[in-house]
Amino acid sequence: DGGPQAQALEDLRATLAEEQAKLRDVVQAEAAAAAAAAASVAAVASTAALELHELEGAMEATLASVKQAEASAAASAEREQRARFESQQACSELGETKALLATTRQKARALLETKEKELASLQQQLSQLRSR
Repeated sequence: DGGPQAQALEDLRATLAEEQAKLRDVVQAEAAAAAAAAASVAAVASTAALELHELEGAMEATLASVKQAEASAAASAEREQRARFESQQACSELGETKALLATTRQKARALLETKEKELASLQQQLSQLRSR
């Protein structure tokens, strides 16, 4: 029977375990959000690459005949513009994702530092309780 000190020690341990679980949950949620954003950017980039590939095929076909070249040129220009736009959009989204990832990392680091300080404080309290 350790009495109040044993109970206080047990309470500190429980608090420490809860804080560690919360920290893990926050870090996992931030990582999942960053992964989802990266997957979205990858999908847009894939679509832009496909559009560029289709454009190359259309340009080769325009060389087959002069008549066909005039009709295809307008369509190719439109597809090229759309492909460029989608490529620019993908680059922009990639930049946003990198910024989000950097922010997420900063938040996670700051949270981790806070929780580490809390953990150190709890460990110090635990040590003080043990030394009594």
